[in-house]
Amino acid sequence: MDGSLALETEQASRLRTEPFQTAIAELALFLVLLRRFTPPYSLGSFEQRIRRLADVAYRLPELLQVSPYAIVGYLFVWTALNGPSKRWGLSRPELADVISATHLCALARPLYRTIELRYLLDSAGLSHALPTTKQLWNLAKPRNGAAAPQAVTAERLYETTHLVFYLTDFGGETCGVLTRVDWERLLRDIRLGLESAIAWQHFDLV
Repeated sequence: MDGSLALETEQASRLRTEPFQTAIAELALFLVLLRRFTPPYSLGSFEQRIRRLADVAYRLPELLQVSPYAIVGYLFVWTALNGPSKRWGLSRPELADVISATHLCALARPLYRTIELRYLLDSAGLSHALPTTKQLWNLAKPRNGAAAPQAVTAERLYETTHLVFYLTDFGGETCGVLTRVDWERLLRDIRLGLESAIAWQHFDLV
């Protein structure tokens, strides 16, 4: 039996819930990062498992009936599973039409989520009218310069780590947006946040 069909059981409804969709999107991101230093032939089985899960969890049009925000997770998976000799899901023009129809770029979201969306759209080669990364960072960064750090919260630490992810392509490059002071503040906040996350036993943040 085909892997996708085998999943079309009682598991399918669970896979189409937000926690499972998020987990699959994160696995797809992990695949992208692994490709940077792992021979492609060694990732084939892992990629096929993600494909089988994504075929069920990110099935259209059911996906958009849950929330237009769900297309962000779809973008993670789409970017990971498409390439010069690979195809998954919608074609690029079809995906562009869905993004336009759902008004994805106009939906309300925190600034760091807008930076995330720009990162994904750029990675997928999709045109958009979002502000530049530099403009978004100038809006998102704290206005207190190198002053004493604010109180550490899980929400603030989550935002800080994800800003670093998308501004640096997950450590793959420097974006030319962050100044030395910006880096010092972000690294300081992450160090303090790491200590707090360990104390909270919040190992997802760790």
